[in-house]
Amino acid sequence: MRSSIEKQTRMFSLVEDYLKREVTQAAFCDFHKISVSTLGYWVVRYNKEKGLRSEPTVFRKIVSETNDYSSITVFLPNGIKVSGNTASVITASRELIHLAS
Repeated sequence: MRSSIEKQTRMFSLVEDYLKREVTQAAFCDFHKISVSTLGYWVVRYNKEKGLRSEPTVFRKIVSETNDYSSITVFLPNGIKVSGNTASVITASRELIHLAS
């Protein structure tokens, strides 16, 4: 059985890897065979240990590959994909964030 320090070291390493990547929590967790809630727990612990924000990072920068902002797709941290025109995606995202809080 691993000691709690070994587990913390391993999980903090995963958190650092996650924070460096532009990937959804769901995709990262699937790849590393851990649950999204486990990652969230360790992100909070990591941030507290490092004196950073106490909640996990939720938002990612949205980058458009074109200058056409009339249609966008947003991948939310929980793996939900929202697509459509800009106004409808912003509205739907706000509603989903409100429901989650």
